[in-house]
Amino acid sequence: MFETDEDRGQVGIGTLIVFIAMVLVAAIAAGVLINTAGFLQTKSEQTGQQSASQVTNQLQVNAKTGTVGQSTARYLTFTTKDHPTVKEGDAFDVAVTDNGGGTLNLSDGTDSVTLADGDQVYFVRGSDGTAYLSTNDTAETADVNLSSAFLNDTAHSANVSSPPSFQVTFSSGGADTKTYDVYGDSAITTPIPSDEYRIDTKAVVDQIELTVMRGAGSDDVNLEQATVQVIGPDGSPALTYGGNGQSSVETDQTFGLEPVKDVGGTLPVMSSSEDRFKMLIDVGELETGDDVTLKVSTESGATKEVQLTVPDSLVDKKAVRL
Repeated sequence: MFETDEDRGQVGIGTLIVFIAMVLVAAIAAGVLINTAGFLQTKSEQTGQQSASQVTNQLQVNAKTGTVGQSTARYLTFTTKDHPTVKEGDAFDVAVTDNGGGTLNLSDGTDSVTLADGDQVYFVRGSDGTAYLSTNDTAETADVNLSSAFLNDTAHSANVSSPPSFQVTFSSGGADTKTYDVYGDSAITTPIPSDEYRIDTKAVVDQIELTVMRGAGSDDVNLEQATVQVIGPDGSPALTYGGNGQSSVETDQTFGLEPVKDVGGTLPVMSSSEDRFKMLIDVGELETGDDVTLKVSTESGATKEVQLTVPDSLVDKKAVRL
């Protein structure tokens, strides 16, 4: 039998439908590819701009200065040959050596304590504000005030066995020691002479000042959006902008700004390459030899890392270079 024209027409329509479907699929695929390419291009441009900003919008540090003040904590220092020193709240290691196998019992008139080899004695501030040598590291619960035995001229009972001879050695954790002789059979101890110790504060760096400017090729830098991470002995708090001037500075919370040169009066925005701003950063109390790292990040993501070391001497100084 022969095929009719009608049969051939049906085959042609089916082929046309398949062809149209293929064209539609190809068009959709092309549209997806075009959209994807456009998205990737936009994303690439944004990433490139961000990368460029992180590279170019850098801060340049011109000066690093530390202001010197007095510590809020006090220190107990034995001023004799070996002079061990402890900070308020820290402890001396105590070694008790006796000549007859007895115990050393001390009383402050209210409470008593037995000192044994290997004990610790803390230097604390009592709730009344006075300094104590105590068997407890909490000032409000300084249950036995040993100061009247070791430091003061006040009479103090020492109940010891016979023969009544003891040595109490204070060590600050190193080789430095101070040996205190205790004599008596239910008798009175002899305190350390007042010229052999002192209780005082210490010179510390209590604020850091960074003088900054825009890096070469940098756009405007808004320090209101900046953060400062302080990595030091007391942890690593992240500081935010607190305002202009010294009053805006809060320990572990905010940094302040002061204009050194503000061409357009735009503080806190550095809009000119001639602008020089001073960042005021409270870092707590840094002692001699302490190291601290500052990471200053701008809103573009650019980060400037600054390494600082406190000099070995702060005596009779109001400010030091770091």
